[in-house]
Amino acid sequence: MSSCIPSCCCPCIQFGLNQRMAFGASAVKWTVLWLLPLFLLYALVNHLVPPTAAEHANRNPMTMSVADAIVSNVEQKMGKGHPQQGGLAAHTPSSHGKAGGHHPRPSPPFSSPSAEVGAGVLSAPAEGMSRSTAYSYALPFAMMLIGAVGAWRRGLLREKYGIGGSALSDFVCHAACCCCSIAKEAREIRHQAIEEALAGAEQDLSGDP
Repeated sequence: MSSCIPSCCCPCIQFGLNQRMAFGASAVKWTVLWLLPLFLLYALVNHLVPPTAAEHANRNPMTMSVADAIVSNVEQKMGKGHPQQGGLAAHTPSSHGKAGGHHPRPSPPFSSPSAEVGAGVLSAPAEGMSRSTAYSYALPFAMMLIGAVGAWRRGLLREKYGIGGSALSDFVCHAACCCCSIAKEAREIRHQAIEEALAGAEQDLSGDP
């Protein structure tokens, strides 16, 4: 149970701890490397798939990522940056108004159709594949990359401790159920550590070099 709960709640940390216990490697480095495929595919989807109109309207500045916040800020500045023409003419009285004592009524601000269309495109993107759908398509590829990393380290673990198995089975287990595979490896590493400690103690008691 001591390895099942961490493996189910946060498998990346347990994977890093396994690498430290088995090979003396950095737990932080292997935690980040285990998460790297998820980070890369998340950034790739955010870059290639624009938000739909519904996602654009439901954006919450408190919950969006840093990249989404930067893109939203740029879009808002571009949408509000259209110059309004005719403002100088509206506040400058004509010569006829000076002579007759009558000031012309200010004209409304000029808004071109192209500016309105540009603002509409920035505020409401065209409908297409949503990011949630793109994430669901990208998740299997992320799990395959995680399975490749897990199978590589599992192969080194089997070679060190003489554990049976194959590379294909390691890949399938880590890609399909990484939590169970990482928990199993943690138990195997502890079991091997206990056996090595008992063997060392037995040698010390027997006096063998």
